[in-house]
Amino acid sequence: MKEKISIIRKSIAFCWKNIMKYSRFWSIVLIAAALISSFSILINARVLEKMINALSEEAISTKIYQLIAVWILSVLAMNLFYLLNKYINIHINAEMEKNFLPDVIDKYNKLEYWQYECSENQDLFQHVNASSYTDIVSVLNISINIVSSVIAVIEVICIFTWAVLWVGLIAGLLTIPLVYFCLSAAYIEMKQRWTMTKDIRKRYYFQSLFADKNALQEIKVFNAKDYFINESEKLTQSINNDLKTNIGKVTKYKLFFTMTICMFTVLVICVSSEMIIAERLQIGTYAILINSIAIFARSQQSLSSNISTLARTSEKINLILAFFELDETKGSKKTEFCGLENKLWNDQKAIEFEHVSFSYPDSDNIVLDDVSFSVERGEIVSFVGINGSGKSTIIKLLCGLYQPDKGTIRINGVDITDMPNEMIGKALSVVFQDGQHYMLSLRENVGLGNIDDMQNDNRLKDALTAAGVKDLFQLEKGLDQNLGNIFEDAVDLSGGQWQRVLIARAFAGEADMLLLDEPASSLDPIAECELYHVIHDVLIKAKKTSILISHRLASCILSDKIMVLKDGHIQESGTHEELMGNNGYYAEMFMKQRSWYQ
Repeated sequence: MKEKISIIRKSIAFCWKNIMKYSRFWSIVLIAAALISSFSILINARVLEKMINALSEEAISTKIYQLIAVWILSVLAMNLFYLLNKYINIHINAEMEKNFLPDVIDKYNKLEYWQYECSENQDLFQHVNASSYTDIVSVLNISINIVSSVIAVIEVICIFTWAVLWVGLIAGLLTIPLVYFCLSAAYIEMKQRWTMTKDIRKRYYFQSLFADKNALQEIKVFNAKDYFINESEKLTQSINNDLKTNIGKVTKYKLFFTMTICMFTVLVICVSSEMIIAERLQIGTYAILINSIAIFARSQQSLSSNISTLARTSEKINLILAFFELDETKGSKKTEFCGLENKLWNDQKAIEFEHVSFSYPDSDNIVLDDVSFSVERGEIVSFVGINGSGKSTIIKLLCGLYQPDKGTIRINGVDITDMPNEMIGKALSVVFQDGQHYMLSLRENVGLGNIDDMQNDNRLKDALTAAGVKDLFQLEKGLDQNLGNIFEDAVDLSGGQWQRVLIARAFAGEADMLLLDEPASSLDPIAECELYHVIHDVLIKAKKTSILISHRLASCILSDKIMVLKDGHIQESGTHEELMGNNGYYAEMFMKQRSWYQ
């Protein structure tokens, strides 16, 4: 329980800090409206009491009209928070979206790549998104509601005390058990939610599979529908059993609360009625006593309900807080160019790996072990090897997505630990094996490779032509045609077309180096052969330094140099002819692949 309270406390502090930072004015206005509404309860009751007493004792007079006017103003004040709440929250949400969302995006951008592959962070990444600011605004409103409820309870006790002393004393004494009943019920519901969260998420996952195109095709082919339905029903049964177990306890506490309020109400009505008959209580005082009982009960329930909601919301806020506490750097990478662009001398090697060793986070498996090699300017180098040999890891290390455990990596003679991400991004373009298919226009999908030149139609068309998809110019809206399946006018591409668009994205850039990780994985052998010849011609013409990774060794024949990776080491290197002449590991792999086509 102490841990939960600590989470709630930290979450509230985090939310208020951001609210005051990004929407101070409107938040203060909202707080002011809430306080005015809360403190108006007491004024309203006292004025109502005097107004009713005056009406019952006197003829219509100026004093009566004044009391009515003040009472109307107090009613408006009581409802001020309700009247302005939605309008003010629109402004707060707008300002939070405008200011907090960039913080989230910036944080994602600053995280090291290994953070995304850490299983402990997956829950954070699933929950922290563009709408996370709404949870922060919710905490603001919940906090205000809790304070307003506390003020209302105190005011009602004061009203009871001023009207009839013993009623106020009883109401004050009842506050403790009433809050206990409500909080106990809320705690059971919260605890139930905490224990059921895993089953609820798993059930949601099973049910969401039927809306996933890729999953659905396998479910249909493997006839797995009944399996997922049965698993979902088992989880539903487990969730319902937990609900039934706790519903009795919750009902018991709520019943105690209701019975206590009923007995208190009956007692107040009976005794106050007797006092009126005995002319020891005025009719106005009697009216506010009865009216305040409803406010008293409603405020107690609102207090516990909002505390319960705050506890639930704090779980989400805790994820946001944990997200912002993630380490942003691993290594010594700097955030400024520091004049390093002046060190990119033409006589430096394009790429150098010097005794580089690397293991993925949370893994003892050594992917690269004391690897050293260099790539000359304008050279085309292919890396080959079985799955897990470290080919794609070399690409990720070059991109600065990971830092080596040991050794040095240089681009144009500069240690990449001294290069900010912007500098690495200008030095090289990449086609990743699992590159992103953006549900955006063709222009954006290609132009993201060179954002500053996204409106240059000729450059984009040249890149698409070089990648072998100039037929996409014929789409209805040309470069501005939406791709994918989100928009109504969008056109979805085949796997091979998407692969070529990814390559065009890399061609659109101005970097001197090009890294291609399985660039033709979605193409058939003939199309792949044609594409590699196109890539080779483009690289030769542009004099780009290039690293190619491919499982089909025939594509390596065009390379200036081939490096063979095995067990984290460079087993052998040379041209295709040299490696075939060595009759070693490369030759063995090449002959096995060639035999597939014989």
